[in-house]
Amino acid sequence: MQYRTAWYLAHRIRKAMVDANAPKLRGIVEVDETYIGGKQRGHRSKLKNKDVVIGVRERGGQVRYVHTRDNKADTLYQVIADNVDKKAEAIMTDENPAYNFEFTQFRDVPTRRSSTRTRYMCAGTFTRTRWSLRSHSSSVASLARFTKFL
Repeated sequence: MQYRTAWYLAHRIRKAMVDANAPKLRGIVEVDETYIGGKQRGHRSKLKNKDVVIGVRERGGQVRYVHTRDNKADTLYQVIADNVDKKAEAIMTDENPAYNFEFTQFRDVPTRRSSTRTRYMCAGTFTRTRWSLRSHSSSVASLARFTKFL
């Protein structure tokens, strides 16, 4: 079997495993974002050619990855609204100022913004994210095809 055939079959298997009507996450939910796209030289526009992948994880449950165009507050709220139930126990985030839930449907959900604890809890998840994206996609151009199957 050739590499291209194996790659094609792996993506077909991932696509078949996606649950179109997956229930929203309800327990303690952790949300974080990561940037994919190789090394940048210089200090200007470091995130210019990078793609944003937002990970939403229920403790002891599912992990969902969403490829987005940016990590602005509106985009984050939309991803969270699509994947997290309003009756979730808590939402754990980092100290990104975009995670402000005061004026959203999640204003009644307890939230915790912690830089070290959340990163420690999510480190394994997002390290695996970066590893899997690097090992299954050879370029940023194929990132959308890969995350479509997650």
